[in-house]
Amino acid sequence: MTSHPRPIEPDGLFEGLRWSSIVLGAVLDNVLTLLGYGLLTTGLAGADAFSENEAAAERAFQDVVSSPEFLLLGLLVGVSATVIAAFVGARRAGVHHVRHGGWIAVCSVAFSLVFYLVPGSEPAPSPPVWYEALGWCLLLPSGLAGGYLAARTTRAPSA
Repeated sequence: MTSHPRPIEPDGLFEGLRWSSIVLGAVLDNVLTLLGYGLLTTGLAGADAFSENEAAAERAFQDVVSSPEFLLLGLLVGVSATVIAAFVGARRAGVHHVRHGGWIAVCSVAFSLVFYLVPGSEPAPSPPVWYEALGWCLLLPSGLAGGYLAARTTRAPSA
């Protein structure tokens, strides 16, 4: 009877995960995304966003968030935030980096859904459906990429 070598990865779906690292990464992802969108919106709207005329400020905000530049840069902000957060969380976990990066992306979505459930939190102009779909499609690969980068930059233990 031959013995089979143990698998490199854990057997169970949740086995070997460090949930504190996953929660840290998911929270960091949401914070970075919100900060990035705020800076992006303010930067693209310019001085008009700070007008004393509330209608002019609102109009400047509406114009910015529906512009193609904002959509492209917003997508880059969201993907970058997920990669960075997954890198930090997976690096903190210290094991199964790519797997942690993927779970950070999944939990980040769960945390961000809370913002959609808060009354009055829905953004005024809704982004196009293709934009939302592309964002959802890039989420998991972004988390996995952050985990992969964490694995590549973590030194193997010395023998």
